[in-house]
Amino acid sequence: MKRRTVLASLPAAMALGGCWTRPVELSGAGATFPAPLYARWIALFERAHPEIRVSYRAIGSGGGIRNITAQDVDFGASDALLNPDEVKALPAPLLTIPTVLGAVVVAYNLPQFDGQLVLSGKVLADIYLGRILRWNEAPIAALNPQATLPDLPIHVAHRADSSGTTSIFTDYLCRISPEWQSWIGCGKMVRWPTDADLAGLGSDGIAHQIQLEPGGIGYLEVKYALNAGLPYATLVNRAGFPVRATTESVQSAELNTPATDDSPIKPSVVDAPGEDSYPLAAFSYLLVYRDLGYLPRDKGQALITFLRWCLTEGQIQARKLHYVPLPAPLQDHFLGEIEALERTVA
Repeated sequence: MKRRTVLASLPAAMALGGCWTRPVELSGAGATFPAPLYARWIALFERAHPEIRVSYRAIGSGGGIRNITAQDVDFGASDALLNPDEVKALPAPLLTIPTVLGAVVVAYNLPQFDGQLVLSGKVLADIYLGRILRWNEAPIAALNPQATLPDLPIHVAHRADSSGTTSIFTDYLCRISPEWQSWIGCGKMVRWPTDADLAGLGSDGIAHQIQLEPGGIGYLEVKYALNAGLPYATLVNRAGFPVRATTESVQSAELNTPATDDSPIKPSVVDAPGEDSYPLAAFSYLLVYRDLGYLPRDKGQALITFLRWCLTEGQIQARKLHYVPLPAPLQDHFLGEIEALERTVA
């Protein structure tokens, strides 16, 4: 890995907490999914640690992976685990730290519709495949028998950038629809089958596109839908039950997803079993190198302080912004991983 140097004007012996004339600065970039929470975390963290300043750019999970790979930031953020090609491109081993769970919701813009829309994974796949073109077609009406659905064309919105939220959404569609799996596949970027022009940068961009077009529909993290005042659908889960995106239903999805033998991280918690499980739940992650010796000592120590805070005090804030704290065993495991990082600081 390339080694960064400390400015000659700063005494090399200074350690974090010493007599700094200015704060240590950390930079991060990546996923938009957790960005509202990370903004809150950073504000509270800096209040508790005025000797450290943290900046975060919400540029999408793909951008976060590219930035940490190039070592242009001190930490990356992603809602998708790295694929084999991305792992191969890394200059050194990476530690992937889950920070919170959250819900991807399917928001819509249906003027004069006051009901609570219910959708299924099969209907969503057919909408995005261009098979269902109007809101009052039979497959949607069958899920909403008490509702009067508008006779509006469906305008499909999707992310234009490399996105962990896209990875979560298309992972779900792949599990639900054999046609989606074989024709489109899943990932942070896919070749969308519809001719829709509602492509947005980031989750804010998706919210904006849905708002612009009556009949619009799109996927985004629940906090962005709430901020935009957009209604979002109840989704029929694998067990056949309509479930809203709540803290409890996301926790149920994580709890009911079987663990793997070789990793403490469950690679995906979408389409989880259990009648209370929300089908579009997901983890978000921070990405740091396992050996921090390439960083100046003060920056390495500041990064560890920030990561530890995220997994302890930061978890308390998650529910307030509609995210879900980590399960205690996962939290404990990664606090141990952060302790091991401390031994690598030069």
